[in-house]
Amino acid sequence: MKVIQKLTIILLIVFTLSACINNTEPSDHYQEGNSFLENYQYSLALEQYKLAINDKPGNPDAYLAAADILMLKGDTEEAKEILVLAIEQAEPLAEIHERLGTIYLKQGDFQKALEYFNTGLEISPNYENLIKLKLDALSLLDLLDERVEYAKTINDDKLSQEMLLVKGIILFEDKELSLQVLDEAKKGDNTAVADSANEAIASITSISADEDTLFNMSQLSFTLLKYDYFEIALPLNNKIIESNEYYETGYL
Repeated sequence: MKVIQKLTIILLIVFTLSACINNTEPSDHYQEGNSFLENYQYSLALEQYKLAINDKPGNPDAYLAAADILMLKGDTEEAKEILVLAIEQAEPLAEIHERLGTIYLKQGDFQKALEYFNTGLEISPNYENLIKLKLDALSLLDLLDERVEYAKTINDDKLSQEMLLVKGIILFEDKELSLQVLDEAKKGDNTAVADSANEAIASITSISADEDTLFNMSQLSFTLLKYDYFEIALPLNNKIIESNEYYETGYL
């Protein structure tokens, strides 16, 4: 009797594991959806991705693909519903949280966006686009101390040369640490970024001279804008405006 019970338990475990594995494998519908997508047949692709979600709810890829098409069509509410469903049913995937956070960021709900970026980074702490998006959200929320503290925790070894440049500029008020990060940024293969890092080093080194402060801060802001880090540049621009007693127009 005990032998039968043990065999029954083993079979149940094997069946459960098999179901879990099959549940997370790509569905045939997902492959069909990809074929339609390659031919720009978005509606047919979306239909197949939704069938794939029903067929293999544990696989996150179909949710992501469906949500991308819905966002492309401007149907952000249904995209959010599918992405939330993915969090509830599918294997954890940082990109799911990235997409949800991005929707909320575009809708102006920066706090909600930040929450999703944080949960995405718990899954994949070195995912650079999520790192950038979290810095965007912190900048837009004007949580500048938190932004600096978070920047300090980012693993330099996992960052691209460009993101090292951004991190170094964010930390400009901690001159020693900022120059250390920028020194790493100038060592990369991208000569344009290396040149920008050298320029940032020169600006930060000179920033203590009162008469040069605004000019050098403007140079740092310009560097961020040159690489399309508009949200991250925003607090620096605000600081320049607040410090400039002659500022009257909206050029910055």
